[in-house]
Amino acid sequence: MLVLRFEPLPVFSEDQNLERGATQATFPLPYGRVHLWHVNLDAPVATVLDLAKSLSDDERERAVQFRFTRDRRRFVVGRGFLRHLISNYVACEPAEMCFEYGPFGKPSLVRADLDSISFNLSHSESFAVFAFARGLELGVDVERVDCTIDVERLAGQFFAEGEIADINAWPPYQRYARFFELWTRKEALIKAQGKGLTALREFDVSICRSTPVNSLESPGNSAAGWAVRQFIPGPGYVAALAVSGSACHATSWDVRWSQSRSCGYVSSQQADLFA
Repeated sequence: MLVLRFEPLPVFSEDQNLERGATQATFPLPYGRVHLWHVNLDAPVATVLDLAKSLSDDERERAVQFRFTRDRRRFVVGRGFLRHLISNYVACEPAEMCFEYGPFGKPSLVRADLDSISFNLSHSESFAVFAFARGLELGVDVERVDCTIDVERLAGQFFAEGEIADINAWPPYQRYARFFELWTRKEALIKAQGKGLTALREFDVSICRSTPVNSLESPGNSAAGWAVRQFIPGPGYVAALAVSGSACHATSWDVRWSQSRSCGYVSSQQADLFA
C-alpha cells in the first residue's frame, strides 16, 4: 500500500531566496520515501526572472520557442523551480546541474554521485507537480479534467479493453473524470518505467475501483511490481503517482509565491488529500 502523510515542513520560509544556491542538502529525503510538491506556475514576474538565471542554454532555447508569453513563463518557472528543489536535496548549485533524458524523455541527473535521487514532474496549464525519491523509480502525472474531449475515441486508441468497459459503466456525465483518472494512472506508470505512449495498452489500471490505491501484480501485466496512488491536487484537476515496489511513504507540500519578496516563496501544510 502506498501511504501518503504529511510531516513538519522542511526549513523553508519567505526568507528562502531563489538566487541563493544550496551549500548543503536542506531537505532530508530518506530512502524509500517520496516528496511531492504542488506548484502554481503563474509566479510573479520578478520570480520568473530569478528562476530564469539558473536555466541551461538548451532550456533557454526551448523557452523562446513558445509562442505565448504565458506559456514561456510557465516553462521557465517549472524548469527553474525543479533545479531549485533538486539543489536543496543534493547540495548542488541550480545552474550547475545537468540533465540527461531517456528515449522517451524521462529526466535524470548526469552526475554519478547524484544518481541516488530520482525525480519526475508533470504540469497541466498553470499547475505542476514535482516528485522526488531515493531508492525508488517514480512517475507522476497531473491533468485538468477537460469535458470537451472525445472520450470514446481516445479510450479506444490508448486504453485496454477492461478500462474501456470501466469507463462505459459510468454515467455519461462522469466518464470525463473517470477517463482522466485512468489516464493519469497510465501516464504515471509509463513515465516511471521510461516508456512511450505505445505502452499504454499493455496494462489495465481500472482494477480496485473502490479504492485509489493499486498494487498491480497480475501475471503478464507490464505494471506488475508497481504501486499507483490517485489524488486530487486541486479543484478541477486529477493526478496519479506511480512508484516501484508495493509499499511507500510520501509527504506532500503546496508552494505559494511570496508577494512581499520579489524572489521568495513559502510552503504550506495542507489537510490530508489522501484520507
